[in-house]
Amino acid sequence: MINKLLTPPHELSRMAKHTPILLALSGGADSRALLHLLSLYCRESGAPLYAAHVDHMIRGDDAARDREFCQELCKSYGVECFVLQCDVPARARETGLGLEETARQVRYEFFESLMREKNIPILATAHNADDALETLIFNISRGCGLRGICSIPETRPFAEGILIRPLLRTSKADIVSFCEQNKLIFVTDGTNADDTYSRNYIRLHIIPELKQLNAGVLKNVARLYGAARQDLDYIESEVEKYFSREGENANSLASLRTLHPALLCRVLGELYSRASGGGKVAEQVHINALLELVERGVGNSSVSLPCLIRAQIKNKRLIFVPDPRKNFRHL
Repeated sequence: MINKLLTPPHELSRMAKHTPILLALSGGADSRALLHLLSLYCRESGAPLYAAHVDHMIRGDDAARDREFCQELCKSYGVECFVLQCDVPARARETGLGLEETARQVRYEFFESLMREKNIPILATAHNADDALETLIFNISRGCGLRGICSIPETRPFAEGILIRPLLRTSKADIVSFCEQNKLIFVTDGTNADDTYSRNYIRLHIIPELKQLNAGVLKNVARLYGAARQDLDYIESEVEKYFSREGENANSLASLRTLHPALLCRVLGELYSRASGGGKVAEQVHINALLELVERGVGNSSVSLPCLIRAQIKNKRLIFVPDPRKNFRHL
């Protein structure tokens, strides 16, 4: 059963079997199953296992219940559990970001700080195959590019280490069945049934209809992700060659206009990411705005972007400068 559900962490991380792992633990079925599976894996491999839980202070008593559940659960496994309580609604009001985006930001900041402080190179999250399909549909509905079609990657660099998703090839149904067969108790987030949230609507209504249309949809779309990631890997290698070749001229209109549109989109995205301090990925709507800016090439013309950055044409170059706005209005 372990081999059926879990992609071995060392295969994903390409690190030694005994490398420490930090599990992002919510207490739901997915992370509950992953805790059990990783505990068995780590018992055999000798890898230290830790868990991290975030109380977003959004759901009142339910959030406190989840926190206490995770703490007691980890005690039963002999796993050290690190807990953060953060008033996410208050932080969202302060920053102007959405509640979901703020919660995600808080979680990953906490995970990153723990990994650096405790010298844990691997973060494991419990995303599954249904989550990947949900993300693909969500991305398409927002008008994504190739990266959005790639959906959720199994691995990505994170906090001087790596983030892995050992359950990404496993369906939600198989995970819940595993929990039931092994009498693994888990908590349920009541907000998951609220279909006013876009992702919940996709999960509750659209994905069941797709499965009704084609029972093999999860495996079929996995082939799409794989093909898209191969294409993206190739394009990104060409982007690296471009920056290496052009150097300081990488942002000149003359150099940018020599590129194939597929490469140009990626180069513009990388220029923005660097201007934002790294790690910020531009959405397709912002890439399109940059494409139009470069194509027109009118001196001093500009477009406002997230992270309070303004892209501007100056001296026949595309430059990024601080935006004087106090708030960003989505394009």
